[in-house]
Amino acid sequence: MTKVSLSSPWALFYKQIKAFFGKDPEIRVLYNEDGPEIKIYVGSVKKAAGLAALLPATRLFGNIILKLTVVPPNDAEPLPEYPDGTPGIAQALQDALEGNPIVGDFHEIDAMGWHAYYILFIKEVVQYFCDNMGDWNGCISTLYQDLAKEIFPSLNGFFFCTAIDGAPLGKPLGEWP
Repeated sequence: MTKVSLSSPWALFYKQIKAFFGKDPEIRVLYNEDGPEIKIYVGSVKKAAGLAALLPATRLFGNIILKLTVVPPNDAEPLPEYPDGTPGIAQALQDALEGNPIVGDFHEIDAMGWHAYYILFIKEVVQYFCDNMGDWNGCISTLYQDLAKEIFPSLNGFFFCTAIDGAPLGKPLGEWP
């Protein structure tokens, strides 16, 4: 008989963050189960400032508080702050994701008073282990856009998308079929 043990939701959230930032050469993600705490070590002040502005200091999972800590480079001055509101969030997202090879493009539209930001990710399946009993390897297979929605859940007016095969990134909305 096989013994089954399941990871906690906060440990699975760590795996989502690690999968999302795993290809970014300036980010290293570590997990301390005793805290529990996720530490995100960042090689650039600008990227660290963006992540610190976007990620909450804590995230609640039932009665467990997961601490999220963004660690800038050792020689970093105090992190710059972003203006309140949508323009600040947009700049923080661009700074946090700059140089990450999973990001394809950023687009901003303003149509008849409706303002929206689109972040396009490469079309690639990302997998991480998460005790999935419905998968032979125990993995989840998903897209980067789905991980972004989990990591940055409450960004009104910001949409995470996946690039389309054969279509150039940056196709304006006016050219929809």
